[in-house]
Amino acid sequence: MATCVSVAGGIYPTTYNGNDITPMEGVSLFTTLAGEADTMRLLTFEHQGTPAIRKGDWKLFSCKRNSMNSTEFTDDTDFELYNIADDRSETTNMAAIHPEKVTEFKQLMFEEFYRTLVFPKQKKKYIYSKR
Repeated sequence: MATCVSVAGGIYPTTYNGNDITPMEGVSLFTTLAGEADTMRLLTFEHQGTPAIRKGDWKLFSCKRNSMNSTEFTDDTDFELYNIADDRSETTNMAAIHPEKVTEFKQLMFEEFYRTLVFPKQKKKYIYSKR
């Protein structure tokens, strides 16, 4: 979103029709390409129940699909930890060597997922139309 707003020369609104809008998060890719981005910025994401976090040189993620239930990570979720400055191809899982980093990042991810409403997950409502 930040890149789109930047390209359009726009200003992201704070309200619409008298309703507050959730503030825009993220930075324009132009900032990143210009080398002006905050390299310690916390990035969290989730796709199809697979969570990940990146901060600085470290990245933690689960390779297991659906590794989250509605309010937390599942008990059988194994996380992998990589120092992407030293291991760009993510070939050496450092989770066993740095368990304190795994714990720290899982907690940060958990807090961000609650803050950004990834947790608690909403029950899916499927609406089928008759054709």
